[in-house]
Parts: sequence; C-alpha cells; structure tokens
Amino acid sequence: LLLVEDEVKLARLVGKALEKERYAVDIVHDGDEGLAMARSEPYDALIIDRMLPGKTGTEIIKSLRQEGVSTPALLLTALGTTEDKTYGLDMGADDYIEKPFSVNILLRRV
Repeated sequence: LLLVEDEVKLARLVGKALEKERYAVDIVHDGDEGLAMARSEPYDALIIDRMLPGKTGTEIIKSLRQEGVSTPALLLTALGTTEDKTYGLDMGADDYIEKPFSVNILLRRV
C-alpha cells in the first residue's frame, strides 16, 4: 500500500495499524513524492490525504487516472461537504473518509 499523508504522527499511526494487519506500507509526506511513488510501483491500493504540500490528493488521483492507472484510491480529508466528496470521487477516488476517522473503519475499507 502507498500512504501519502503530510501529518507525520497520523501517517505513523495509520502505517502501524496497516502493518499490524500484515500490509506492506510505503509512507511519503508530500504530493509530488506521492505521485512519483504511485507511478513507480504496482501498489494494491493508495491512501491519500487530500490537502498535501506539492500536488494535492485529487491532483495525484486525477493524474494517475489520466495515465490509465486504476489502482484503488481512498482519499483522507478534513473537507467533508457534499461538494468536497463529489469532487474527490469525480477526480477518480474510489472512497472518501473524513478526518477525524476511526482506524478500524479505514482498515475495513482498505
């Protein structure tokens, strides 16, 4: 799995929870590196914060979809209006989880 999250503590917490469930997880903290990583490996799933330094989560997903990459992508975000969710899904996200969230819910969705 690829986790792109700029909040280091949250990334560490989510990464450890995923590893406990026996997922291999790569973690990066900015959008530009996240896009480069997503292009470099055939990940089983992407977990991407929407608001990142560099490219945003929606820009990453949109770019990947335009390149034909269909890896499942889940957006994590503090933006929770209907318009925000619709926009994220329209950009190619497969799921959308609002912060704060339950790690157990994230694990089930992955």
